[in-house]
Amino acid sequence: MDRIASAEALVAARHLADVPDEAFEATLDAWLADVLPLAVDTFALIHARRLEQLVRRRTQAAAASAATASAVSTDGATPDLEFADLAVGMVDLRGSTGFMLDQKPEAICALVDELYFAVGQVAAQHEVHAGKFLGDGVLFFSADPDRLLDATVQAVAVLGEQTALRAGAGVARGAVIRHAGDWFGTPVNLASRLGELAGPDEVLVDQDALPDGRTPRTWRWARPRGLSEERRVGVLVP
Repeated sequence: MDRIASAEALVAARHLADVPDEAFEATLDAWLADVLPLAVDTFALIHARRLEQLVRRRTQAAAASAATASAVSTDGATPDLEFADLAVGMVDLRGSTGFMLDQKPEAICALVDELYFAVGQVAAQHEVHAGKFLGDGVLFFSADPDRLLDATVQAVAVLGEQTALRAGAGVARGAVIRHAGDWFGTPVNLASRLGELAGPDEVLVDQDALPDGRTPRTWRWARPRGLSEERRVGVLVP
């Protein structure tokens, strides 16, 4: 929460930078009146979704405990290991390395805060999980491939509008493992590798991850880093 508030404060400071002293209080009050309802709605939605997830997990814990104990005794699995079939979107800023080499720490922190604030709002709007921030990027997760794709495309658009850089993204789908607070699995790696190949304002969607009824702008063959064969990917733009 502190980080989101910090990002909002950064945006407000830029908005109010040129406001005359005599108009500052009124302008600040007006800005807060516009932003706070959205922030409250966003926090409420994030809280509701997280609460739902935790309640479901707790209510299923008793039934799963016996199976978990059996798994631990037979194959060494750990009790906090979770598996799910999920769509994964990796959204990454283009040119961030060069930007960070050229800019002062304050500008780098501002960029990261803008990223965090923007993708947090997108995740809340589409009810997907922003599960992992990577400095200049974020991983989205959802069991609903349509929501995941919509959130990923919108995040690319929003970051291009609200930050000094543009963004690209990759989308994949499959068995995801959550363990020790982190996310692992082939779709996580594939989404990241496709994100590397995506150009600015471009989303590359693995053929197996494209939801039914969704038509890409075009198709392309791509060879993600670490794979020996090309994969057919759909190209979407905001």
